[in-house]
Formats: sequence, C-alpha cells, structure tokens
Amino acid sequence: MHLNKIHLAILFLITSGLLAGCQDQSSVPLQEQATQETLSELNTGSRDAQKVADWPRMFGPDGNSRSPEEWVNVLWPAAGPKLLWEIKIGRGYSQPVIARGKLILLHRLDDWELATCYDSERGQLLWETAWPASYRNLYEYSDGTYTTPVIDDDRIYVLGATCQLLCLSLDDGSRIWTRDMEQDYDPEELPYGFGATPLLEDDRLIINLGGQRGPSGIIAVDKMTGDTLWTATEELASYCTPVATTVGDQRFVLVLTKMNLVCLDPATGEVFWKEEFGIRNSRERINAVSPLLVGKDRVLITFGPGPGARLFQLSADGSHETVWSTRRGGLESQYTNLLLQDDRVLAFSPLTSCELRCIDLENGEVLWAWHREHTLRRSMSIQVGEKYVIALSQEGQLFSLAPSREGPRLISWVEEPVLEPNCFTQPVLSHGLLYVRNEKFLKCFSLRAGSLPEDLLTASDRP
Repeated sequence: MHLNKIHLAILFLITSGLLAGCQDQSSVPLQEQATQETLSELNTGSRDAQKVADWPRMFGPDGNSRSPEEWVNVLWPAAGPKLLWEIKIGRGYSQPVIARGKLILLHRLDDWELATCYDSERGQLLWETAWPASYRNLYEYSDGTYTTPVIDDDRIYVLGATCQLLCLSLDDGSRIWTRDMEQDYDPEELPYGFGATPLLEDDRLIINLGGQRGPSGIIAVDKMTGDTLWTATEELASYCTPVATTVGDQRFVLVLTKMNLVCLDPATGEVFWKEEFGIRNSRERINAVSPLLVGKDRVLITFGPGPGARLFQLSADGSHETVWSTRRGGLESQYTNLLLQDDRVLAFSPLTSCELRCIDLENGEVLWAWHREHTLRRSMSIQVGEKYVIALSQEGQLFSLAPSREGPRLISWVEEPVLEPNCFTQPVLSHGLLYVRNEKFLKCFSLRAGSLPEDLLTASDRP
C-alpha cells in the first residue's frame, strides 16, 4: 500500500511537469530584465532608508513574510550577491531567526535535535543545546526538525519533531523549562513529523497540537512557566502556524488544522466558529500553508492541489462570512507561503510546480501566471518593502522580482544555484543580510548597498 502511494505521487509529479511544459509561452506577462534605471522608476514612493529589523519568528517581524528594509540592494550581478559566510549544518527545514545580533537555528545531527546560536554577522558559534531525536520519516524527506524557533526578549521557544517544547535562554542556551507534549497529550503522529510553529500571543504560546488525550487539539501554554492555560477542540494538527488579529475590541486567533479553520478566543480557548477546509480520507494530504491576514478583519487560506482558496470576513461579534471561494486553477499553494501586495496576493502554485500566480483579492481571480521553465519549482519567498520579492526555489535558484498588477519584472537571476536541492526553507532578511539554507549549509549574503549608519548596526557589529 505504501509503495502504491509513492507511485501515485511520482505519477502526479510527472504529469504536472508535462502539463507545465505544454503551457503557451506567449501568455506569460511582462518579464523584462530590470536595470538600475527601471529600479529608479519603481522607487518613486517614499522610502525609510533607516528602517531595519530583526527576524525573531517565522514569517518575519510582522508575521507576513515582509521585511521593511527597502534600502537593500536587490539588483545583483550574475554571480549573485556577496557571500559573507557559510556554515555546515544538519537536517531539517526550520527557518533561522534573528534578534540582538544572534541567529538561532534548529537542525538535526544523527539522533540529536539542536538549537544552535551563531553570531548573525560573522557566523561564529556562540552556544548549542541538544536533546534526543527519535523521529523517522517514512518518505524521502527529512527526519526534521520542521518548526521555527520563536524569540521573545531574552528567551527562545523551540518545538521538536516529536513535540518536545523547550524554553531556552537567548544569552547562553540554558534550559528555563521543558515540556514533553507527546507524553502529556498524545498528538496524532503526522506523516512528516510535527511541524506547526507556535504563535506567541501576549503571555502565552498557542500550539496547533492535535492532541488526542482530552480536548487538546489546540492548546495555550504560559510562556514564563510552561504550564497549560487552556486546551480546546479535538482537531488534528496540520503544519500551519496560528495567526492573531483584533476586530473592534475582540481578539481572535485563527488556527488552520488538518480539516478546519478554527476561530478562538486566545484568552480562554472558546471557539467562535470553524469552517471545514481539508481533504477527507487522506492521511498524507495535510494543510501546510499558514493563514494570511488581509488587513485586520479578513483571513485567507489556501491549499493545493485540492480545495483551492477561501477569503473570510471577520466581525467583532465573533461571526464571519465567506467573501469568495475558489477550487482549482486559482490560488493554490501546497506548502509555500503567501505574499500580500496591495490589493493582490502572490503564491507559487504546485499544479505546475513552477509557476508564480498573482490573485486579485477582490474576487480570487488570477491576474497573471509566470513560469520560467521549471526553475521556479516550489519557491519560498519574502517581500522586501512594498515593491520587491526575493525567492529561493527548491533547486536552489535565487532571484528577485518587482511584481505589479500587470506582471512580474525580473530584477536579478543568479546564474548558478546558491545551494544544492532540496531547498524547502524561506529566506530570511535582517539588517541587510540575506540567509538561506538547505539540509547541508546555511549561507549569509550581504545586500547592503553601502556602509550602515552606527545606529543601525547590531550589537555584534560594535567594538
């Protein structure tokens, strides 16, 4: 039975590739190579050249895959931006996080999961904390780790592939408290290990856990002590990170589980509503694209190929309504993240495995779809300010774009892959430095156009 599933998956990938190769190239929109002059035309709006930011959690400082550092250089030579350093690392897809001049990475070496701290500027090892790792993937993917750390002031929260939850000191990596969530709540074993990064919401961590011991599908843990504050639902877990927003005077947390989008009160765990969004009777097909907030009162979810996408309108009284819903052929993203740009959203589609789609938020319709043979396959991306996108494909291809409503303008395309396949981790941009990883190396590139003012330097820069 297991072999049949693998054969079906291979057949799907082959079929998808053939369909991609048959697309009409004449339908592809604007793609000309940008120059310094065209970039100057794009930069007509006001820009805060002094703005820099740490990247302390998954999807960046504001949780929307956006960096405010518009001053960075996105026009690179064919050889790519300047490589500052590279480090050999272990397995996993966890995203590095950065604060106070420290970079924290979760990865796996042999039978140990590790939280390793490096100097974010120089790549020097500062400390390392390890715990046993027992998870084994049944498929040809990594044995973990999958979640991304969360930095909060002088603490770091990490969650391993077998649900070991640790609170560590940012200063030296010492353990402040630990919880064995597998022992406490018996979460359903997922086909690719546990991978839902917790949401830090006020004084608590909210976890898309999928516990099967009591109503523990979603839980809240006190960030200072590790004690459980509440448990709610019998939902099974997905690979999605919860999001939080305020509408009127009401705070909401939205959690995309294996089968439902669930809206809760983060203070109590009370469920306001849930909407089914998953593929029934399929253990392997699990939601893996975290919800995207559109403003404060709308939320967008997607999955593909499968249910398509839905945009919901939230109300302060706890009610909601569907703005639009699509099935196949529109906004679909199997696990790559979504980018919000003005009145549209950008996502890489899994149907062709090599296509960037731009979706109108008004009605969910496709404005354009861009492909470049098969080199865009499963790209993970970040937005730089209001105008630019930096992406890393599964094959290690690094590129930058200036998407608009009319089409994507290609800015830079690095001729040779910057990493070997497979790259399944979102790039990170902090203090003008771009970080990318696969399961062998973590690399740091400089996107700094010139010298930085003294007040923008990280602690590790200063004498």
